[in-house]
Amino acid sequence: MRLHLKNDPRTIEGYLAAVTREHYELVNTKILISPVRERDVDVDGQVWWPRADVLYVQVLG
Repeated sequence: MRLHLKNDPRTIEGYLAAVTREHYELVNTKILISPVRERDVDVDGQVWWPRADVLYVQVLG
């Protein structure tokens, strides 16, 4: 899935592991900072992203 952020040009991409009232938990996460995929930033471990910072969620096929 991708988390498109409010007031932030970055996009967070990863596999959804859990959802709480306040966070999305992602694994195998990358931060997309450019259309050029070689510039993606891999993130180790699990990522808890605040739902309040997410503009919308994109489910990838």
